[in-house]
Amino acid sequence: MSNNLWLPLAATIAILGAAAMGVFQPRRYIGRGRLSPDESPLVFLRILALALGTWAICVLLLGSIHQARLKMKNEPATTGLSDAETVVFGGATELGALLTMLAATISLRPSGVRETGINLRRLPTGVLGGFVGILIVLPLIFYVNNFTDWAMQHLRQVHPPHELLEVLKDNPPKWLWAADVISAGVIAPLAEELFFRGLVQTFFRHFTKSSWPAIVISAAAFALVHRWWTWPQIFFLGLCLGYAYERSGNLWVSITIHSLFNLTAIWAFTSLN
Repeated sequence: MSNNLWLPLAATIAILGAAAMGVFQPRRYIGRGRLSPDESPLVFLRILALALGTWAICVLLLGSIHQARLKMKNEPATTGLSDAETVVFGGATELGALLTMLAATISLRPSGVRETGINLRRLPTGVLGGFVGILIVLPLIFYVNNFTDWAMQHLRQVHPPHELLEVLKDNPPKWLWAADVISAGVIAPLAEELFFRGLVQTFFRHFTKSSWPAIVISAAAFALVHRWWTWPQIFFLGLCLGYAYERSGNLWVSITIHSLFNLTAIWAFTSLN
């Protein structure tokens, strides 16, 4: 079946499936508060500040390591990273922020892990929900991606390739390929979902007293930290992830959808190019 036929069919099935699951019923996405009665929403800002501080320290530290390596090789100083540095440094930065958020959540919030929805008991149902979610989300994101490509062609805009995907294009060593997949498929979804959905979205949920404004704000922030030419797709993905989190109260659902999306992008890039 050609792309002209299967994509509209898949998107139609996805929309019908979403409707059958009650996605478009307003009461279905009210979500849990995720904050104990005696807690202040400001605790989320403290955790976010610690995460951003860790991220900044990691960037500075890894940048210093990069410059030191160049000096040892008697090469001129540059901010351009090698393929290995791009993958390893990116994964290490995300991992540092993730560990900081987990440690801060545990130490600053007695029931933080349970309230946020990342306790291991909810992992099986979260993974199952994520697999169902990606079947609905993916065909629709393809449409957003096609529209973005069409708009850029008409505006005569050319975007550079994604760095992590480009690493896989040139048949890298197996360890680097595995590190790239782990970074994009495991570490990034865990760190970004905890940051944008578990913390940012939950904070604005309490600040705005409503779910959808919080979903939109977290989706916009999520898009802005990615490359500009991916903003429409990532914003739409962020809306879907935010809805899934509000609907389920289980962060493993959005983590799984995010992970499967990234892995699908890697598969498509390496197999279809």
